[in-house]
Amino acid sequence: MLLRSGSYSEKNNWVELATGVGVGIYYVMQLDSLQGGIESHPYAIAGLMGKIIVLSIVLSIISSILFGMLTGNSSELEDERDILIRRKSSVWSNLGLHIGIGILMVQVVINAALNIESNNDFALFANLPLIDLLFHGLVILSILSQVMQNSFEIFLQRRGF
Repeated sequence: MLLRSGSYSEKNNWVELATGVGVGIYYVMQLDSLQGGIESHPYAIAGLMGKIIVLSIVLSIISSILFGMLTGNSSELEDERDILIRRKSSVWSNLGLHIGIGILMVQVVINAALNIESNNDFALFANLPLIDLLFHGLVILSILSQVMQNSFEIFLQRRGF
């Protein structure tokens, strides 16, 4: 099992990774059921954001309790290796986040510069208004950034960095 071998920080990263993936899957599934956008239905979007925040907190608490029961609450202090791994994975996840934000901004600029209507075949996300694209894109990118950071940390810990 994944939580039986490895250091405390690696096991903790597996738990955080599972929590991030669960929240991301829930968010994407709920996006499909939304009716309208931010301008027409702001309370539905606010409700979804509230659910995501509550779900993140609840999953973190439950996973921390289960993690403590499985590992015996034997938290280790971080050594220099763990600090370097966390810094390196933060750099790579932030780079991914910034590239994603850049892609979102380019999409907005191209649509505005070319005056592309939402029903045009050249629009990348034709059925999504730009404000919704930016909002949901930033939320999804932040979830992906956290998942990337945990994945990189696990990779570097397993590789023996």
